[in-house]
Amino acid sequence: MTATQIQFGSVSPAMPKVKARRPKKETDPEVKRFVSEFYQRAGLKCLVWGKEAKAAQTLRRAGYTVEQAVDCRQNLKAQPFWFDKPVELTTLLRFLPDYVKRGEQFGTAALSRAQAGVDAIMNMEL
Repeated sequence: MTATQIQFGSVSPAMPKVKARRPKKETDPEVKRFVSEFYQRAGLKCLVWGKEAKAAQTLRRAGYTVEQAVDCRQNLKAQPFWFDKPVELTTLLRFLPDYVKRGEQFGTAALSRAQAGVDAIMNMEL
């Protein structure tokens, strides 16, 4: 034994205990397809897979389609408030039911109020 071994104790450190892990749940292929198709059509890259997969699963169980999600996203992005903000599946959880219920009229009230505000500013005398 060397002086260092004597000073610090035994040569071999105790092996850390390894916890048994449960196997990962495999994501439903339909959920994967929903997320990948949505992001492909939206022209985006999915950054937070877990949250988006959970949102996609919720939307699928509620009976919504990718087409409805993409249409709702496009409608939101056309509004001034959402123009520069990210609209992902987690955001659509809040808006998609109203969008499907109201169809094309979704958000038009907010859009017309915003346009009225812009018109008022443009007509102001300086």
